[in-house]
Amino acid sequence: MKIITVSDYKNILIHKKSVIDVRAAIEFEQGSVPNSINLPILNNSERELVGTVYKQQGSEAAVKLGYDIVSGENKLAKVKAWVNEIKKNPEILVMCFRGGQRSQISQKWMLDEGFEISRFEKGYKHFRQWILDEYNQFSAAQNMRILSGTTGSGKTKLIKQLMNKYPVVDLEGLANHKGSAFGKEMTDQPCQADFENRLVQDILIQQNQFTKKNILFEDESRMIGKRQLSEAFFLKLRESKVILMKIPIHKRIENIFDDYITQTHVKTGSPEQALIQFQKYIDNTNQISKRLGGLRAQEIVADMEICKKDYLENKGFEKNKIWIEKLLVWYYDPLYLKSLDIRKPAVEFEGSELEITGYLLF
Repeated sequence: MKIITVSDYKNILIHKKSVIDVRAAIEFEQGSVPNSINLPILNNSERELVGTVYKQQGSEAAVKLGYDIVSGENKLAKVKAWVNEIKKNPEILVMCFRGGQRSQISQKWMLDEGFEISRFEKGYKHFRQWILDEYNQFSAAQNMRILSGTTGSGKTKLIKQLMNKYPVVDLEGLANHKGSAFGKEMTDQPCQADFENRLVQDILIQQNQFTKKNILFEDESRMIGKRQLSEAFFLKLRESKVILMKIPIHKRIENIFDDYITQTHVKTGSPEQALIQFQKYIDNTNQISKRLGGLRAQEIVADMEICKKDYLENKGFEKNKIWIEKLLVWYYDPLYLKSLDIRKPAVEFEGSELEITGYLLF
């Protein structure tokens, strides 16, 4: 039967091949190959039961129990789910943790149904180590271009605009976090392993598409929300030359207003959701009050309360720009400028969004 070896990994990621991951959900949630769907041969409780028997009675008893559990209607339902995915994507692959019995049995059962698909010979454990090796090799050997600028400059927007025109990787998009005290998205961040797996995938895709250009990353702290850049990657990012965005304060206010108000539940959700969002901003402000300064934090919170009242009474939004400007001038700008002064990075180019786009593309 067909197997996937380490020599196939890059091609699988670059071409975003789909994978049926037959590990239990608890394993899948700790990290998976990008573009995987979790259709376990054993669910969490079944896996735990088989594992207990393995420890107490050995491999043969555990395998027998596994076959007993996945039989009859249980087996039919699982095979049907796998076959449905194969019909949608005949090139789909299958994997388990070590390339052992779970994926081998799944592969055989699908072959019994007339579908021959390839399995990962050594499973997710081996793939994950390969990802970490690729991550470290890129950090050590490849040069980067870094897009820097004050909060609200529109760095992430520019990164997205450059996609398919210049090699870029959106770190905040991969981490599902805007990389700031107020940057938490409405959906959860991926686990650390998935963040790294998808980061390496995006790097490989960009290197394959743009073979002679250095990838552009946004300037980030080591922590993006709760997700962390590796030490080697972060040090390379900090050592690299920067392309500096120079955007006037009124445009930055508009950018943050768009991020914090227009694209959130404040404007798009129900009144209940909007009030929850306002409370998050109040909580965020209180959390940074020591660095911001107690009186300034109180003033911003008071502004937020005014905006909340304006929303409830008038469906008003524009007043939010008052506290957004204060947050930029009092909190984000001093932090950024202090960091830049300490780092003293070499500046490769500086200019507006349009000027930077022209510099990179022409």
